[in-house]
Amino acid sequence: MPFPLFKSIVTAKNGQIVVLDYSPFLATPGSSISGVVRVDTELAKKSGLKEVTVELVGELRLGIDTAGGQTPHICQKKNLFEGDNLKISVWNNTTEIRHNDLPERSKLDKESSPPSFQAAIAESSGLIAFPFSFQFPHDASLLPSFTDNLFVTYAEGIVSSVQYFVQVKGLRNEIPSHDSNITLVKPFVYLPFDHSPPPPVHGVTMRTWKGGSNPTKAAMFGEKKVGEVQVHLSVPNLPSFPLSQQIPTSIRVICFSPYMSSSNSTDHTSFKFPLPPTKPQDLDLKLSRRVDAMAWKRKHRMHRKIDLGFIAGFGRSSTESAGGGTESLVHVEVGEPVWILREDNKKEGRWRQEVSFHSVMVFNCSPTFEHENLSIRYILDLKIPFPGIGNDLELSATLPPITSGIIAEIPALDGIEKKLDLHHSYFEKVPIEGYPVDWK
Repeated sequence: MPFPLFKSIVTAKNGQIVVLDYSPFLATPGSSISGVVRVDTELAKKSGLKEVTVELVGELRLGIDTAGGQTPHICQKKNLFEGDNLKISVWNNTTEIRHNDLPERSKLDKESSPPSFQAAIAESSGLIAFPFSFQFPHDASLLPSFTDNLFVTYAEGIVSSVQYFVQVKGLRNEIPSHDSNITLVKPFVYLPFDHSPPPPVHGVTMRTWKGGSNPTKAAMFGEKKVGEVQVHLSVPNLPSFPLSQQIPTSIRVICFSPYMSSSNSTDHTSFKFPLPPTKPQDLDLKLSRRVDAMAWKRKHRMHRKIDLGFIAGFGRSSTESAGGGTESLVHVEVGEPVWILREDNKKEGRWRQEVSFHSVMVFNCSPTFEHENLSIRYILDLKIPFPGIGNDLELSATLPPITSGIIAEIPALDGIEKKLDLHHSYFEKVPIEGYPVDWK
């Protein structure tokens, strides 16, 4: 009995020898990858095709710049899985197909035909349909789908990709990469199961990163007024963060004015610098991805940090490519200025004001992974601008691993693969041979 046919996403054209019909969807360990290869057997023989194969492919590709955008450069490709059950021959030119009076079916020489031929269907278009099905490997070490969010040049250091696809080859030459062969590919997204415990709903403690600075402001006669800023960036103290789930985050900013006469203690308008931000767009919180690449037995190494954009509703831009949250989700608590006496001089004091921001992050990036050739991790980068040169406060926090959030035997969230920040080239083209010319 033939496998269920998917709705065609490729339309056969007149004179087309091989057609791949496969509707990609999110794959997880053990998923069934099924579709149909259609072959115009008469035209295939006339054009010199010897065999048509279909294969499940997983590849890691990377390139490392070793000369500032000039040659030489280091490239490496690695197959992530191999096996006899991941590649089948659906047609060869020695197989005899004898048509009878029933146009919807065909008779085949079963003694010389591979098992996949038994389900072949003759269609009115003249193509023979060969259904196929693979089971995605259960290997827990397989990496999630990943590609750089932007096409980059060698001058920027690293280009990398982890890509999974169905590949059909019509072979005229025994060398798979030969130009005379036909190659069709259709990528799909793979995410591994999440083996981390689900995050607790209540009572979670927070992990906090602290930073500070002493912004200065010029005064009369060359004197400088020195203030103080303290910042606390907090996220849940969990071993991992799952995709597509709200992760609370908070930012606490405490500003102290320069010391001044106690005569200002009843006039809070004397607190002019440094004033804390009071709106989400007044500070920048961004998600960054660090990519570490190692080629040829770690002889060549390089790392690159990629800005994935604003997250959790902060920043001057409402466009967020990797993390959820909008400005309306940010809750702001603005404290009143408080006068604090100076301990060693009661005639002086300074103003203190605290502002807290509370929001949520929703990660839509490729999960964290580590491999001998490629690894990625994620960082929160906070920047609070203050007037004056060199007064901006910056703080970075390396996040715990981001995981798929997909639990075995529990259906994944609908459309989770469509939200990942994979560059559109992941789905449009697959680099068959060559780098980086064919990798666009």
